[in-house]
Amino acid sequence: MTSQVPQGLASLETLLRDALELVDGAKAMPLSNSVLVSRDELTELLAEALDAMPEEIRQARRLLRQRDELLERAEREAEAILGAARERAEHMVSRTEVVREAEHRAQRLVDEASDESRQLRYEAEDYCEHMLSVLESGLEKSLASVHEARDRVASVQDPPQEDEPEDDDGLVAPRRILPFDQDRAP
Repeated sequence: MTSQVPQGLASLETLLRDALELVDGAKAMPLSNSVLVSRDELTELLAEALDAMPEEIRQARRLLRQRDELLERAEREAEAILGAARERAEHMVSRTEVVREAEHRAQRLVDEASDESRQLRYEAEDYCEHMLSVLESGLEKSLASVHEARDRVASVQDPPQEDEPEDDDGLVAPRRILPFDQDRAP
């Protein structure tokens, strides 16, 4: 069985890589380890990645459904072969040898079909697990980059004033940040 990445997964991976490249290629702020990232671009890339994610789940379900259909078809074929072998054996004079051979052949076919369906199920499950792991890893990296960017932005803001109210956890309540000095009250 060839291992090809479905189109939806490839596009999801591309979107996540684009988000990482956006953060990696962002312009560095002077005298700082922080970078300037376009919120709109990053938000758009992450939204597209989230939109693409349900398609991968649908593809994984389709793979599982195809596996189940293959197993059912193999079982039906095996049952049909067994039924035909039994019928034929009843009509033959040298019944014991013919029946024995047909049952062995039918059992071999059932065993082969079961082995093949089990193998397909394992491959489908491995594939789904791998793709979900790749997706999870990409999303974790993107989320970590977003948190890091937010932390950098927060570290550039003015330190809290002593007269600012604290919430129940002892943290300073968020305040409105004014972009220009002339907007600040004297």
